[in-house]
Amino acid sequence: MSADVISCLRSLLIATTLTAPAGGADGAEQGPACDPGTDYAVAIEAWKKAHRPDAAPVLERPVRHPRLREQLLRMRERDQSVRDNPYPDWQAMRATDQANTEQLIAIVEQHGWPTAGLVGEDGADAAWLIVQHAPDVAVMKRFLALIDRHSATGAIPRRHFAYLHDRIAMLEGRPQLFGTQFRCDHADGRVVPYPFQDPVNIDALREAVGLYPIDLYWCAMIQVQEAPCGPALAPPG
Repeated sequence: MSADVISCLRSLLIATTLTAPAGGADGAEQGPACDPGTDYAVAIEAWKKAHRPDAAPVLERPVRHPRLREQLLRMRERDQSVRDNPYPDWQAMRATDQANTEQLIAIVEQHGWPTAGLVGEDGADAAWLIVQHAPDVAVMKRFLALIDRHSATGAIPRRHFAYLHDRIAMLEGRPQLFGTQFRCDHADGRVVPYPFQDPVNIDALREAVGLYPIDLYWCAMIQVQEAPCGPALAPPG
């Protein structure tokens, strides 16, 4: 499995566990029939290649603010470094997320939301990752409309909106629309999604925002688990 995809999936799983409210029903009655011989990161990359989910002309333009891009990439590196551990240091993670969030707020106040044209595709992805990990849902809601508007025009990938929309719904105890948010079921060690708002159309909703089918995502999440979910992955308190 690709190291980059593994890191991304693991950070999504840990971040969801960190910010999620206690309890909550599973997103489906039964998990997908995952093939242990399939590398799901490869399957996801093949789907992306076939569907070109994030293609947008703006991504081909020169970066207008390379120094700001570098700052965002350093922030992303800090975000990932505290998550690169199957047994997270929750205190360090919260402190890093808080510091990154404060810097992101200052960046947006000065420059607006970091689009791909401003800071490059990787810089825009870094900004999205940081707001996903913000310790305060009010910050997420503050930027959701900006991300919605820019993603609708292709200035950033539409999936950025989908993930943040679902994260806010999860934190507010509402069903998610795009199936991006997972949690550890500590009772039996399974990785399970939060409830879906529209389970019948979940794959169509995901494809509309450039996301691969839910079963690929779920099986990839299962594949990056180094052990059954348990107390080590649960935030204190």
